[in-house]
Amino acid sequence: MAEIATLRSELEIFAASLSPAKRRRVLQQFVAAVARRTKSDIRLQQAPDGEKWEPRKNPPKHGKGKNMMLRLRRHLKTRVNGDTATVGFAGRAGQIARIHHDGALSPVMPGGPAVRYEIRRLLELTDSDTDTLEDLILQAFAR
Repeated sequence: MAEIATLRSELEIFAASLSPAKRRRVLQQFVAAVARRTKSDIRLQQAPDGEKWEPRKNPPKHGKGKNMMLRLRRHLKTRVNGDTATVGFAGRAGQIARIHHDGALSPVMPGGPAVRYEIRRLLELTDSDTDTLEDLILQAFAR
């Protein structure tokens, strides 16, 4: 365990020693990888850890729309500013994502009855994301 902590502290030193342009490139590559994985998870109807989402209680009868939140993938935004990077949903898509991610109470339609939604985790950092970031830092330092 101490070896992992030492490796992480060394990676932080490497990241700090990168030029601002390289740091920005690493962050852009990292948020792009997280966004790709998140979109894939939504398509596969699973949480970031691979656990399947709870299915709809009342699936549509017409066959369309079995899968939940597929259009939400279009609204996934990434941003890199200096030394910070964000991945998330904005606007109305962000409200919908938050309701499902937290399993919140929300009306099904405006003025309709409120329902507690199942927790369907959408966006979290995983161990593989951490490994990806470490690889990107090491590749940038090697260049």
